[in-house]
Amino acid sequence: EEEILKLKRFMLQFRKGKKACVLYGNSGSGKTALVHALAAHFGFEIVEMNASDLRDRKHLENVLFPASSQKSLAKVGKILLVDELEGIIGERGGVQALAELIDESRFPVFFTANDIWQREFSLIRQKCELVNVKALSAEYISEFLKKICAKEGIKAERAVLEEIAKNCQGDVRAALNDLQVAVILARKENKGSIEKAHLLLERREKQENIFHALGIVFSSDVRNALKAFDNVELENNELVLWLEENLPYVYDNNELARAFDMLSKADIFNARIRRQQHWRFLVYQNALMTAGIASCTKKQKNIVYTVYKKPERALKIWLYKQKATKKATIAAKYAALTHCSVKRAMRDFALLGPVLLKAADELRLSEEEREYITS
Repeated sequence: EEEILKLKRFMLQFRKGKKACVLYGNSGSGKTALVHALAAHFGFEIVEMNASDLRDRKHLENVLFPASSQKSLAKVGKILLVDELEGIIGERGGVQALAELIDESRFPVFFTANDIWQREFSLIRQKCELVNVKALSAEYISEFLKKICAKEGIKAERAVLEEIAKNCQGDVRAALNDLQVAVILARKENKGSIEKAHLLLERREKQENIFHALGIVFSSDVRNALKAFDNVELENNELVLWLEENLPYVYDNNELARAFDMLSKADIFNARIRRQQHWRFLVYQNALMTAGIASCTKKQKNIVYTVYKKPERALKIWLYKQKATKKATIAAKYAALTHCSVKRAMRDFALLGPVLLKAADELRLSEEEREYITS
């Protein structure tokens, strides 16, 4: 209620006070939904962009600045929404351009962010109203899920909805994802309603072998797949490579296309985690590359006789880096001896083979470096 009153007050006083507003809080707390609801309440058109899609100042000026000055074709008010503000961090001139957008815009500007208190956002904070969107309570989310079930004709035990609401930690999106998984499991087992057995499995304490974990994911058992990698001691980047290498040996045709689509979406979330440092996205990444892939087929896969292979792409990347390192080391030694730049030595490397071998002792080349030149 408090957040809604603040937003309404901001809209009514927009031309007299600050021209922009930041909604900040945990992921899944309803920040973007609040802005859309506000636009609907006032009958305004909404122009929405994700900050990570703006890329740099030039792109931002080409996209958002015209929208900030042009009237709506429907001759109604307009709201500009820049979602996931953290995505602009590191983009050249991005924050400064957003500050200029606030000053020049004829329409109210809204930003959403998980953490507005980062140093990079100090200029934007000065120009904006700040609205803290608090995480929703488990009781509220439980009632929300109950309404969703009633609307969609889903039968669910009350205890199940309460358990989902409790586990999501205020993230409505996570709660909806968990509910959807539970519905899929119930339907696969031909159950008329969702039961506790259809919720996520308890955490296994023992460490899993990667080959066993892959078998669980590829078995088409969505319930087990969700926790398949929890006890595998590999980074998510490595898990993506393992899945990428072995998907063609398990799926084919449309199943393979759907599985790679799930894996690509998981990789998008992985990139957002690295860029925004928002680790809550791990929930979505894990769901896509486990249960998402497992749901790509209705056939029970025979995982016993499938031989999974180690990722070859990682090995190729490593071998390439090893070769590149040797080349750079030899070029640096040659550049130091001949007083030229390393860049020039690297450029002419293919022509320098005989010269390098002749001066190998003077350059103090190792046996491995000499073999690299002759290979």
